[in-house]
Amino acid sequence: LDKQFWADAASYPARVNARYMPNGTSWIDSWNNYHTVDISDCDEITPECLIWKHPSINTSQNPTDRTYRKCCIEHHRLLETLRDVLDTMAQHDIRPWLGMGTLMASIRHNGAFIGWDTDVDLYIHESDVEKLKVAFKNSRTTKHWFAIDPQTDMGVQKRDMFYIYFTRKRTKGASHVEVWVWNNRRMDVSKFDKLMFPLVPCQLYDLNVYCPKESKRMLEIIYGKSWWKYKFTMGKTTVMLT
Repeated sequence: LDKQFWADAASYPARVNARYMPNGTSWIDSWNNYHTVDISDCDEITPECLIWKHPSINTSQNPTDRTYRKCCIEHHRLLETLRDVLDTMAQHDIRPWLGMGTLMASIRHNGAFIGWDTDVDLYIHESDVEKLKVAFKNSRTTKHWFAIDPQTDMGVQKRDMFYIYFTRKRTKGASHVEVWVWNNRRMDVSKFDKLMFPLVPCQLYDLNVYCPKESKRMLEIIYGKSWWKYKFTMGKTTVMLT
């Protein structure tokens, strides 16, 4: 972690604090109950959030209490949602694998979420799309909100991606899993198949998940040769290959 990382990271707590009004409420609806959530197990369950307590960031002029709490709550919810998603997919014979920032979390961050990431990225085969729709078809009335990506171009779906939210409805800022479809719609991904398959077991927290066969090479293709260096990216670790 170099000086540039700490300098970039130090700007984030101020941005978080700016999203709160003087009365302590936030204009982001999903944040308004954060002050009531028990985070006593945060350091044990999601230890990556401890980065927001580091003295290089947490100062009297720039307190990180809200940022640390935000990380604890959102990463706990991400982990809970991911468990549910993986369990449901397994029941419907769908084998997902980690992608983008979540793949980097498994490889570079030793199996914990990146401390400043805000979602989970999974891939599935195109042949599993219909099974995915069946698996989560009732999610709007049960535990998680599920829908295809709403972005369209002249009525045509822009990208094959699905959202699965922690909440029962889609709420701005709420924790969610993004499920991407591995296909050639946006570009020819077949050239990556030899690096991607067969999938290999990998670890994320205590979850047994799958990663590309050549994960480090895929991360280099996506993020460049310096992918292994810590960079504060404001959660922007999504690079679409499909």
